[in-house]
Amino acid sequence: MPASNADFWMKKFSANVERDRTTTEKLTRAGWRVTVVWECELRSGSVDVTVARVAEWLEACAFDQSG
Repeated sequence: MPASNADFWMKKFSANVERDRTTTEKLTRAGWRVTVVWECELRSGSVDVTVARVAEWLEACAFDQSG
């Protein structure tokens, strides 16, 4: 959370979370599998953790598809 203008950022993050939730629900109902990666997850040394998480998710999806 940025230190300056905290109220603005809290509202923005809340709106983003709600938008992601709504979009994920719509896509899931349409048969898609969805994962969300926020830009902040790709900064400050967390890229490897995020990539590993997404790779595990993709492997699980592939396994689910095959049986």
